[in-house]
Amino acid sequence: MITKLFNAKILYKRNTSSAQIKIDKLFNKHNIYPHTAELVINNNFAPNLYIKNKIKFFYDINIQYSIFKFSNSIKLKSIIKILKIIGQDQQINSILFQLPIPKRLKQRILFKNIKKEKDIDMLNPKNFTEYIIGYQKNEACTSAAVIKILKIIAIKIKQLKIILLGFSNIIGRPLLFNLFNKHATIIIINKKYSNLKFILRHADIIIIALGKINFLKPQNVPYGCIVIDIGINIGKNHITTGDFKVTRNINERLSYLTPVPGGIGLVTINNLANKTIEITTKNLEQ
Repeated sequence: MITKLFNAKILYKRNTSSAQIKIDKLFNKHNIYPHTAELVINNNFAPNLYIKNKIKFFYDINIQYSIFKFSNSIKLKSIIKILKIIGQDQQINSILFQLPIPKRLKQRILFKNIKKEKDIDMLNPKNFTEYIIGYQKNEACTSAAVIKILKIIAIKIKQLKIILLGFSNIIGRPLLFNLFNKHATIIIINKKYSNLKFILRHADIIIIALGKINFLKPQNVPYGCIVIDIGINIGKNHITTGDFKVTRNINERLSYLTPVPGGIGLVTINNLANKTIEITTKNLEQ
């Protein structure tokens, strides 16, 4: 068995052309380009690599991209004030937060202050709640990227056993509800689970989003399994790697693997761009 690597770069190029066509139509009709703002409150190299990819994609398709970068010492009230200013700015169509952020800043309070209509990644609790109870169809961008990849590789997740390693508010929880709505059987495992090898042997698909370098070993993955690696970490010599440890013998184990870098992140960025385009178009044509 040969492990197939999901090549997001091909999809990335195709989506660049598709998004550019939408933006050109928007500009020709309204003389405006979409504009997204992102708040960054950390000095971690790994998220900054992700930001570089966003900058390139948005630049290529003419989405204006403003970054508000702050040190870890910034006060909660200062960030809330900036969020309100951005929320009221009619020239900014969408708002992003680069995670992680310092725990002392009280993530839940921050996210409540993201303007609901500009929240493209479902961070505002009101948006997430409405999604859960079926009031809106918008999905968190990383969660939607996972579903998109599974569709592209022609995997029908109905009745498959999916192990979800990691249950964060940003990735794990939205993904749980998304998969559940697709009639998958989901088992949620945290990183401290003591009998991981036993539970993993029953998996058809493993989705890992722990932010722990090389946490998942090939020998713990059942034959023929699909691994969706959402982790992004910096290893030795500043090499970017995921949560799954890639070794020479993965061809004897996996059927599909999303690589890091070049996997889920590129699809997520495309989703962020498309949502920004949709919000901009909707606001202009109301």
